Parts: sequence; structure tokens; C-alpha cells
Amino acid sequence: MGKDGAVIPDALWQVGAMLRLLRAVDQQLRIASPGALSLAELSMLSQVRQGRILPSQLARALGADPARVTHLVSRLVAAGALTRTLDPSDRRCWRLAVTDHGLALLDAGRDSMQTALESLLAHLTEEERSAMSVGLAGVRRVLAPETAGR
Repeated sequence: MGKDGAVIPDALWQVGAMLRLLRAVDQQLRIASPGALSLAELSMLSQVRQGRILPSQLARALGADPARVTHLVSRLVAAGALTRTLDPSDRRCWRLAVTDHGLALLDAGRDSMQTALESLLAHLTEEERSAMSVGLAGVRRVLAPETAGR
């Protein structure tokens, strides 16, 4: 039970539901537009656009291991969505930047993701959608990179 006496669903059930939703959105994105970027790739482009330009920053922000980040960065560079240049002050580091093509892919991906999410959640009541939004905003706040060390 929660602090307010409300019954908290089983943690495995909750996490499973979130994973199923993420997989369903990712699957709908790929069906709607074969060759489209995955959720992970869209998230990475979004993070670079927000100023996380070092792979180590991306790994922390996304909670991903460095090898996965390197793989995704390589795919996005090959797709022309990112550029990767050596850091002039530390030649061991790479700096990333989103290309114009990457920005277009990110915008298209956001639109497709919105459509997929609306389709998947169409049968929820307005109250359920609102509760989900509020809950996810709280989750995002708690899991924000700035508070990861708490």
C-alpha cells in the first residue's frame, strides 16, 4: 500500500506494462515508416539537440552503456543524422551534432510517435490519459539526470 492507503499494483506488472507500451510504440513506428528511426535513436538525437554532445553525456542521460551509445551514434552518423568530430581541446573525445537531416528525422519521428501513442491509448478514458500524463511527468522528474545520484 502507498502512503495514502491506495493499493499499489505489483511492480513487475507495472514495469511490464511500460515495456509493452514502449515496444508497441516502437513497432508501430517501424510499421508506419519502414526504415524510420527507433525510439532509442530518436531519444539520442533529442539529447544531442538539447546539448549533450559527448557520448559519455549521452550514456548518462539515456542510462545506456557506452558500447550501445557508440553503436547508435555510428548508425546515426551513417544515416546522416549526426556528425562526429574530434574535440579540439581533447583529441580522445568526439563531439556530436545533429544535422539538418537529423532534425527533419527527429521532427518526423516525434509526429509519428504522437500518432502511434494516440492510436495505442485511444481506448483509455480522458481521466486515465490525464493520470498517465501526470504520473509520467513525476517519473521523469524523479529520474532526471540531475537527480540520478540521489
